[in-house]
Amino acid sequence: MKKAVFTLILILTIIFTINTLLSVDFSSNNSFNTSKEVKVNAQVTSEDQEINKSFHKIASLKYNVKKCNCEHKSHAFADVLVKKGAKNIYLITIEHEPREYSHIVVSWEGKVYDATITPPVYRMDEKEYLDKIRKYGFTGLRVKAPYSGNKG
Repeated sequence: MKKAVFTLILILTIIFTINTLLSVDFSSNNSFNTSKEVKVNAQVTSEDQEINKSFHKIASLKYNVKKCNCEHKSHAFADVLVKKGAKNIYLITIEHEPREYSHIVVSWEGKVYDATITPPVYRMDEKEYLDKIRKYGFTGLRVKAPYSGNKG
């Protein structure tokens, strides 16, 4: 009897181990795959094709001061990231030196995403981006606020 129980436990253990090994994704990164299957605890990365497409779609929207400015575009892209499960999302507001206006961009994992300028900036190092726009008079106050989703 003991031998039969031991054999049964051994067989079940082997079956569960094989099943677990067959269900593991051994791809080179932990990003979402291109299938519609949702992966639990998958890491969201900027290489995600849906995120990239969404960013460029938002960037292609015609600029409008009242309806489609840098704030609208940044919130739209940040919302895409939130819906995909991304973490460490920030909105950075950079004041223009004469203090007449400011500019807003998304920062995610230390990279900047600016869907308003031409050409759009996708995944530039935050320090590099801030240094580059300094040339255009954006040298004023910078506010970096965490973003967890559109409240409205």
